[in-house]
Amino acid sequence: MARTDAGYELRLSTSNPRFDLSRVYQLIDRNRLKSIWADPRSGDLQLGIGCNCHAEAYLWQERWVVIDIKDGPPLAGSAFEKTFAGNLLPPLGDTTQRRPRQRPLSNSETSYDWTKIKPDSKVPTVASDLAGGAQSPPDLADFRNALIANLDREGANGVVRFSPSAAVEPSSTQGAGDDERQFAIGDNRDLTRNGNTCPPHDKLNLADWAEGESPATEMAKSRAAILGEFDRVDRTDLISAVKVHLYYSFGAEARSLLASMGEGQAEDPALWALSYLVDGSLPDENPFVGQETCSGAAALWALAALPAKSASPDVEANAVVQTFMSLPAPLKDLMASDLAAKLQASGKPAQADILLNTLRRSTSGRADTGFLVAAQLALDRNDAELAQQALDGIKDPAQSAQALILRAELAFDQKSAIDPAFVTELEALNFSQGAGPDGPAIARGLALVKSVTGDWTEAFALAASDSSTAQDLWAFLPEGAGDRDFLVQSARATKEDRAMISTANRIQIADRLLALGLPDLATDWISPQDDQPERLATLQLAQRDGRSVLQTLIGIDSATATELRIKAFESLGSFDRAADLLAREGRLEEAVRLRRWAGDWDLPDPIADTPWSALAQMDLPQDSIDAPVSLSSTRSLLTKTEEQVSTIRALLDQTMVD
Repeated sequence: MARTDAGYELRLSTSNPRFDLSRVYQLIDRNRLKSIWADPRSGDLQLGIGCNCHAEAYLWQERWVVIDIKDGPPLAGSAFEKTFAGNLLPPLGDTTQRRPRQRPLSNSETSYDWTKIKPDSKVPTVASDLAGGAQSPPDLADFRNALIANLDREGANGVVRFSPSAAVEPSSTQGAGDDERQFAIGDNRDLTRNGNTCPPHDKLNLADWAEGESPATEMAKSRAAILGEFDRVDRTDLISAVKVHLYYSFGAEARSLLASMGEGQAEDPALWALSYLVDGSLPDENPFVGQETCSGAAALWALAALPAKSASPDVEANAVVQTFMSLPAPLKDLMASDLAAKLQASGKPAQADILLNTLRRSTSGRADTGFLVAAQLALDRNDAELAQQALDGIKDPAQSAQALILRAELAFDQKSAIDPAFVTELEALNFSQGAGPDGPAIARGLALVKSVTGDWTEAFALAASDSSTAQDLWAFLPEGAGDRDFLVQSARATKEDRAMISTANRIQIADRLLALGLPDLATDWISPQDDQPERLATLQLAQRDGRSVLQTLIGIDSATATELRIKAFESLGSFDRAADLLAREGRLEEAVRLRRWAGDWDLPDPIADTPWSALAQMDLPQDSIDAPVSLSSTRSLLTKTEEQVSTIRALLDQTMVD
């Protein structure tokens, strides 16, 4: 970030950045930030400062650039007071705009309306009392066109909003071809995810609904004001009393007031839903659907009304945090963990950490809850170090059960050595509290720990009724179990067990079984529906089922598939078919070898010099032993016999492959 004459400019390393400026002035007014726009040529973000201020920029949590506009002059030597060219500019002073005194028109008293001028019309003559006499009148048509072009540009940047409702009725003097464009300057409307207008912030800002003094006194006063003359219910005072009860987290009492003195849920659906949320439960009907994208208090209540750990990637997380920080302390303690989990699931970890830090600093005895939730969220992020730090911060013995469960999850994620005393402690907890509400979580933790220690039989027994834990155990089995335990559990798996395991996990198990020389067992873990034809064909080949290999590979054209087909033809004795595939691949020597096996001794040139070729071309003697023998024929026969013996010896000395 660097200085400009009007303020500052921010330059990003990204080429052609796009800025969303539609909500800038919801957090700061124009007395401080006079203007903000993106230069269309350089792409730099231009900030016009409207006060005696200076700006500083810093990076927050490695992902947010924060520009802080502070009162007064900058510190001496501030790098932000230099331009990108390195020139130091003087501090920004009072930027109040001073306008010259208005001069009267010399020939007309009519004021100029820039929206009524036509592009080809003549402009009125404007006199000037400057020295040197009359000056040429400005070209107001060009000015108007330039103004429209600038407004169009700022509209694209979100600074200007085109407002059809502000359109001016065409006058009788304007033609159909007039350029009648109208504009509205200001912020965009706050919209829900469904495109509806968000409710005003003050309508749902619970922090403003009570004075925060004595709960008993304030609730008593609010109840007394409900009934007026002749015991008539004052609707305004009824709503005020309900809001006071909601402020102090008396949700059931607030519903009772609405039901007994009003029209129940129909009186105010939002307050009716809030009466459940402040009690830590979900309303039957959610009036905040889609409002998590709002920039006010509605974002917090919309997120709170979602089911546990639900994700809403479009949530306005900063609005949730701002509203949360203004809530009464007991309500913050109640809602922090749930909101943090939902923000984490929505991809907003920075805001989730803010809520958890608030809970950890709580003096109400719920600090350990904050550490527990922080540990769980850290595990969800696969941040083992942060999870361990959070667990180390738990001091309350009442939280020991939950802490042990999370420590078991952490030990399983790290796959590190486990202290036997920790296993014993988990077993004792499972014995004492296994039948309680935490029983399933304790059994899961113990099963995970048992798998890491190598007690796979007990681990799968504990996970028998929990498919999620069983899936985690099967995922760890191929790499974490020894051969014996791996074979035992793989052989015991039922069809239902294999159905709940992911395809990638089953492939891992099948590959290890094949490596152990058990193709029949490995085949049970792969099915044609897995879209793994080459792997299935490999298993079938290991079973010497060549016909199934060829059927499985129908329509598959790859190097691996070709190799499997060659081996399948060999296993079926179709050496000529295998030789054809080898020849097509350019592997001529292997092709000739298989052709010999098929009985083709008329060999081609590539092996003409081999012992096989010499043997095939030998002219073996066919003479009868009764034929007359001469000395010359005997010498010739001995010579041929020696050649044949040498050829056969060379053939026998050759190493046969396959």
